[in-house]
Amino acid sequence: MGRAVPWVQPLSTIGVVKGRLEPSGTSPLMGVTLFVRPSLGKHIGLVIIAPAPSVQHVHLSMPVSETTFSRQAVAERILKGENLIVYRDQLLKIPTTWLEKHPGGSLALLHFVGRNATDEIDAFHSEETTALINKYAIGVVKNWEPLLPPVESGWVYQNNTWSSESVQYRPERTEILLVEKHPKYTSEPAPTMSSITPAPTTLSFEVQAKHSEAYMRLQQRITQAGLYQCRYLTGYGPEVVRYLLLGALSYFFYQRSWFMTSALFLGLMWHQLMFFVHDLGHRGVTHDWTIDRLIAILVADFIGGLSVGWWVDVSPSSAS
Repeated sequence: MGRAVPWVQPLSTIGVVKGRLEPSGTSPLMGVTLFVRPSLGKHIGLVIIAPAPSVQHVHLSMPVSETTFSRQAVAERILKGENLIVYRDQLLKIPTTWLEKHPGGSLALLHFVGRNATDEIDAFHSEETTALINKYAIGVVKNWEPLLPPVESGWVYQNNTWSSESVQYRPERTEILLVEKHPKYTSEPAPTMSSITPAPTTLSFEVQAKHSEAYMRLQQRITQAGLYQCRYLTGYGPEVVRYLLLGALSYFFYQRSWFMTSALFLGLMWHQLMFFVHDLGHRGVTHDWTIDRLIAILVADFIGGLSVGWWVDVSPSSAS
């Protein structure tokens, strides 16, 4: 169903295309990388990064569904229990299974149902992650006017039914809905169009767009300045010295039977180490989930006596 793009020389860009790329024939698609850049929106750039002489053609399959959804259509689907989020004019349908697995927790997604989450998704996710978002797209929206997420008025869709509650949601994960029950909603068996329609505001969409643009420019400047990259020597070097000093002082006073003083410095060392574990839980040290988690297990589990796996599980919104 797609058109063929002739093979070009390695290490060159052959343009910007829509849709997915599939290899032609039996030759493996070696040396081809797909990536999404914020500046390109939903388009996909194709870059040849290594020689692949066995590949003769690359076929462009049909793009992600271009079905345009109206605000009314989106609202009706949300009222049926679907979790729909807008990202770069794409309408994403978030499956229930992903709500359970999302590192940031279920509520981080539920609070953006019916809303444009572009700024938040780009700010808190890597390019590798945002490149996978297309698989959740079911269509597009134009000039999106946000709806009010059902969860904000206490509505939760579980086991194919709506329930209105201001108590714990998934209590085993300590996710809590702090929503005061309002008489407007308690008499209804499910959320209605009026309950997911935001109140009028004097903040125009033009002003919101300017705020969003300014935010993205700031985000780009921070990224280009390398402020998200961990400086191991100048950043964590002094921290490690502090940990070792507190541990040494605890041992020093313990050897002299000054047990209360030793316990004080030991407690201070554990206290400071937990800040380090907190950063590891955010993948804020090496930015590699496996490496950060292994270091966190060593520090938290074996030195501090705290299961970092348990902590991340019960506080997903703060440890993604």
